[in-house]
Amino acid sequence: MWDQIVMLWLTAIFLSVIAWSRARGANRRQAMKSVVRLIGYGVPIVLAWEWFDALPLGGILAKTALVAGLLWCLAYRLWTRAFLAWRIRGQQGQRLRALASGEQDPRDLGRLKWSQVIYDREQALAPYLREEAGAYWLARSDPLPGRRWLGLTLSRAYDVAVPKDLMLRHVLILGSTGAGKTRTALQGIVEQQIARGLGALVLQFKHDELFYRSVLDAVARAGREAECIYFSLRSDDESRTAAWNPLDWPNSAEVAEAVVHATLDDLAALRYFAAQNLDALGVVLDGARRRGETLSFGRLADLLAQTGRSGAGQPLLAYLRSFPDLRARAQRVRWDHASELKMLAAQLGRFAALTPAPGRVAFDLRTAVQQGQVVLVNLDATTFPKAARCVGRLFIAALSAAYSGLRRTEDDRVYLVALDEFGPVAGPHLSSMLGTARGFGVSLVLATQSLADLRIAGQREAAGALAAQVVENIGTQIVFGLRNPQDAKWWSEASGSVLRDEMTDVLVEGRADRNYVNRRQASQRESAAVSINQLLFTPRSKAFIWIPSRRCLRAPGNRSAYLNPEPDRRSVILGNFVLPSDPSPWPQIRGGCIGGMGRALAGTQPIHPVMPHQQSTSTSTEPGHADPPRLFGGGVIGRTLLGSMTCSIATREGTRSQLRECNESDSGGGVKQ
Repeated sequence: MWDQIVMLWLTAIFLSVIAWSRARGANRRQAMKSVVRLIGYGVPIVLAWEWFDALPLGGILAKTALVAGLLWCLAYRLWTRAFLAWRIRGQQGQRLRALASGEQDPRDLGRLKWSQVIYDREQALAPYLREEAGAYWLARSDPLPGRRWLGLTLSRAYDVAVPKDLMLRHVLILGSTGAGKTRTALQGIVEQQIARGLGALVLQFKHDELFYRSVLDAVARAGREAECIYFSLRSDDESRTAAWNPLDWPNSAEVAEAVVHATLDDLAALRYFAAQNLDALGVVLDGARRRGETLSFGRLADLLAQTGRSGAGQPLLAYLRSFPDLRARAQRVRWDHASELKMLAAQLGRFAALTPAPGRVAFDLRTAVQQGQVVLVNLDATTFPKAARCVGRLFIAALSAAYSGLRRTEDDRVYLVALDEFGPVAGPHLSSMLGTARGFGVSLVLATQSLADLRIAGQREAAGALAAQVVENIGTQIVFGLRNPQDAKWWSEASGSVLRDEMTDVLVEGRADRNYVNRRQASQRESAAVSINQLLFTPRSKAFIWIPSRRCLRAPGNRSAYLNPEPDRRSVILGNFVLPSDPSPWPQIRGGCIGGMGRALAGTQPIHPVMPHQQSTSTSTEPGHADPPRLFGGGVIGRTLLGSMTCSIATREGTRSQLRECNESDSGGGVKQ
């Protein structure tokens, strides 16, 4: 029998060679592939058959298995090629039966099936925590169908990891309350950034204690306590928080525009009041600049306390006594229409986090971006929603001004900006950052509950214009379970379309009584890749991920290789997220740093802080007196995100040495005297 099989094999090779010699064009290439396959498959089989003779019992068992396998391959080949019509008819019957029972209709709620993918989060995340890792891990995908082999479809789960170049196109995380977007998706990205020694700014409008404790655990594991800064508006965090003065900008026009934009909503009805507030703040800031003083919100509230319908008050006029041109400008300002500025100064002046003082770290966003620091911003909007919204917008405006003044090279590292519940800060500054931050090496990770938050923020524009702009400028979108049918419909249409088998009823004329009867048949129609019901009823542990490229899919056992090297194109992947373990308790945080590290020494003022209700001394502008070193004075020379600035406290080594001296001299918790 074996001799007959060998003769059939040689005959097939001979016929294939004849077909190849007579073929032309594409058929000639296909015939050559057939010859190569026959030779490539046959030679190992012949060698294996000869080797089987050396096995016990003459290799009868191995030969039987080999013959059975060859017969199976031959039968499968005949079934897929020679009996193609029978196979199609069987598939159509299977479709009709599946459609009749509703198994293949994704709109049927009772037939929604979700596979369970269980894996260890720490083990899956560990390879991406290395400094040389080239991608950011998000989740583990559902089993994806691979190639078909001998009639069997092989499925495999992949790691969804966004490469560095695609991470600079930003990430959007969407999901209803309790879907797990903060603790699973956002926290994983922040942990990887911290573990690699890179900088990050994390801003939250809700007080998620588990999230902050987990981030602080990641900082402690990476040994970066000296590079972490904690900023909070909560009343119980007055001893923990660092200090940030938004008014300490060298350009008074920029800071005035940022403060007014943070105060007033971007409505057409308030444009006149915005202009009046802008003029009023410009007068005060110009006066402070000429006097060489850096204002705080408390000092600004004192200067504006008596302004109103009668004009500028006595404190402000006395403050501008040496500058007649500014006094004249102050008399022309409609101070009664600039009441929003006075209210903002009075409200923000009460927060310890916005008043630099000794014993509290006074940080600057430009320094944080340049040195790669980790800044945690806790804007708990529960008690003071308006103040949290204003401070959040000031952070976005200051960050935009900080990175836009830096020059970047391709070797610079990525700086991560994570905004959780970013609806209150959505606006023109954030929209401009989405378009320009990528060129400066800043990656944005935005998380919110619904597109309705963006529609409210963009109510000045057409309905949904800001939401569409945000989605268009973001490369990777992660959509957890939704509760709004309109949002589910929007994302269902954004998922693209595929051909699905649908059931239709057709009227067919009867044979006997010529009555018309209904017959059910299968048809393929184009429908959404992700249905609305799938988005509305997604389990808590799953989310649909719009990836910008198939390069985002990586085999769990091979981190360096992606799925296939095809060109970038969008795909929708169903990802499985896992909650992390419970974090450690709160560490000791004083003055904005962990363990009391990094507090200012006695008599030092890192960013020229001014005590509230106290006027600082004016700096001399006479010839021969050099100005004190300022953080924004001369700009940046050379490389930015990895380079150094012309400032005595700008280098990371200098900062660490100061922190070490402060720690050694201040073991009891007080400030060195």
